[in-house]
Formats: sequence, structure tokens, C-alpha cells
Amino acid sequence: MKKDASKWLKCSSWTKIKGGIFFKSEQDFLKAMQEDILDIEDEITLETELSDFAEWDSLGVVDFIAMANISAGKKIKRTDVADAKTFGDLYNLIK
Repeated sequence: MKKDASKWLKCSSWTKIKGGIFFKSEQDFLKAMQEDILDIEDEITLETELSDFAEWDSLGVVDFIAMANISAGKKIKRTDVADAKTFGDLYNLIK
């Protein structure tokens, strides 16, 4: 399935506040990763390994970086993401 890069901009799991868009909770972050970034039906947790999903590819990384830069209001680089092993590691980059 082709990813729609603008899809995550409409994610209902975010609260819009001055300076950016922030997740309401860890569960909302996981929901955005599951539905909007990876487009998977599998349940995930913060402990779930990224390597368990073929969908976590270069396009997934780019989508995450774009989402994270907007949601966290800071510059996240590909090298930051490359060190992440779990969804929790990604979440820690943006909180």
C-alpha cells in the first residue's frame, strides 16, 4: 500500500498547541506509529522491536522524522533514529 505522507498531519492522536503538535499520551504515539506511519494492524508497545516490522524501512524513517519534527518542535536527525531499537526509543526522541 502506498503511504500518504500527508496522512499523519491529520492524526487525531495529537493536540495542537502553540509551538507545535504534541501527543496526548504514549498510547496516542503508538497509535500514530501503527496507523499513520507503518500502516500495520499488529499491536505494538513501547518495548516492541522496530526490526520486527518490514514496514520500518527508509520511508517509515522519513515519515517518522517528519512527524517528530512537527510534533516535538525540534530537529530530529536520521542518525538519532538509527540508534533506536524499540518504539520506546523513538518516543524518547520526541518527548
